[in-house]
Amino acid sequence: PTHRSDLNGVRASAAGTPPLVVVGAGVLGRLAAQEWQELHPGGCEVLGVTRTRPDEEKEAAFRAEGITHRYRSDIEAGVRCGQRWPYVLFSASPSGNDDYAAAVTNALSYWDKKAPGGRFVFTSSAGVFAEQDGGIVTETSPVGSSPRSERLLAAESAVLAAGGCIVRLAGLYLEDRGAHNYWLSQE
Repeated sequence: PTHRSDLNGVRASAAGTPPLVVVGAGVLGRLAAQEWQELHPGGCEVLGVTRTRPDEEKEAAFRAEGITHRYRSDIEAGVRCGQRWPYVLFSASPSGNDDYAAAVTNALSYWDKKAPGGRFVFTSSAGVFAEQDGGIVTETSPVGSSPRSERLLAAESAVLAAGGCIVRLAGLYLEDRGAHNYWLSQE
């Protein structure tokens, strides 16, 4: 068989690859899930965690992409029973999260920090940098103080305090999705 069950009912590949938990299984989370699956061709489960119920089309897309949908409340129930996962990716947008840092801190509780090689990765944004005129930025460049920057930086602080990793991404666009579509639609 391709998969075996562990004591918690979570599938692992025959090679023992633990599942990846993707908090915020939107466009970015699903792209990361695809990469994870390609890195583990022997089979692995990806748990796509969402706050709300996806519609039938999105649910079917999850299944077709090899992602097992879980509600955040289901994952949190598992955590209350002692379940943790070594690989957690937080890629949920700050939009719609009244307390983004608290949502990230909560997701940190899903992570099994003691698992060998495990990681918690938080996808942040290069938008935290103060530079807005197209200049060069590095990891040590000054950060901004806008409300959006402050929300992201508070979440980053929680991740760093817990020993997780942060990836600041820029230009998260697809051909048919992104701010460029607005500008291209203008005269």
